[in-house]
Amino acid sequence: MAILLAAASEEVPLIDLDGTIVIQLALFLVLVFLLNRLLYRPYLRLQEQRDRAIDGRLREAERLEQEARARLAELEARLAEAKLSGAEERARVRAEGAEREREIVEVARRESAQRLAVAKEELAQAAAEARERLAPEVDALARAITGRIIGGAN
Repeated sequence: MAILLAAASEEVPLIDLDGTIVIQLALFLVLVFLLNRLLYRPYLRLQEQRDRAIDGRLREAERLEQEARARLAELEARLAEAKLSGAEERARVRAEGAEREREIVEVARRESAQRLAVAKEELAQAAAEARERLAPEVDALARAITGRIIGGAN
């Protein structure tokens, strides 16, 4: 135990600075050079290529998204134009249909008025002809009716 106490009381240096430090430093520098050459540079190169590829893809995606937005806006504009054109065409066709209906109704009214006038004229003519034919008989009928009334009163 005395030896342990003696060793504990003596200060032992943490790093021994002797001739091996030069060899350790040389080995460390060789290791840094080899790691830099074989590991860090290729890794950094791959990382840079990957970053460039990602940036390129992001720019391409943004370009495609802008193109899609432009196409969508164009299609929406064309759709709105088609809807407007359809509404105008529908209104035009309805107006034409209404005008055609008015024309047909007017023609039908004129034809029915003409037919009614012709029928009234024919009826008036038939009545006049019937009156003319019955005029000579009216006197005879009137005398017969009068005779019956007078004769029936007796």
